Amino acid sequence: KGAEALVNKDYPLAYQYLKKATLTDNFFASSWGNLGILYKLSGHYDEAEKAYMHAVKLKEDSLSSLGNLALLLKKQGRLSEALPIENYIHKLRVNNPYYHALLANEAFYRHSYQLAIQHYKKAIQLNDEQHEFYFGLAKIYYKQGKLILSTKAMKKAVALTRAQDTKKQYIAKLNFLKYQELSHH
Repeated sequence: KGAEALVNKDYPLAYQYLKKATLTDNFFASSWGNLGILYKLSGHYDEAEKAYMHAVKLKEDSLSSLGNLALLLKKQGRLSEALPIENYIHKLRVNNPYYHALLANEAFYRHSYQLAIQHYKKAIQLNDEQHEFYFGLAKIYYKQGKLILSTKAMKKAVALTRAQDTKKQYIAKLNFLKYQELSHH
């Protein structure tokens, strides 16, 4: 409810909920991170910094709180403090396949297909068990008219998915691709 009030820019109500959340469970990092956002938005930078630091202390890999702390420090012109935090976040994300999938999706929507392919291939290199990564590759190859590569990626996506509904959708797309291939010959 506190985060919702924050999004609705009802800061007094957000404060009530978020403060209550930190008092109810002092060890829940997300509450402290959200409280930090509220403090930052309302111009209370010292309190924001303390809340972010507390969130990070509770959950060291809280990338959102670390990222928000770095943004706050940069906003205050404290670049020498922000840079090591940003470098740390970057190192963690570089080894996260889902981060590369996110970058691939962003590149896909910008029609930067080669960059999207590179990111999906990196995601697959880090974790080759995620059907979504192969499906993403299949979409890009299809957009490029590379039907054989698209079909190969779709087959891998079908093989990896466990959800029957998703498998049915993938098989339908795969059949469509096979039909496309046949009609091109």
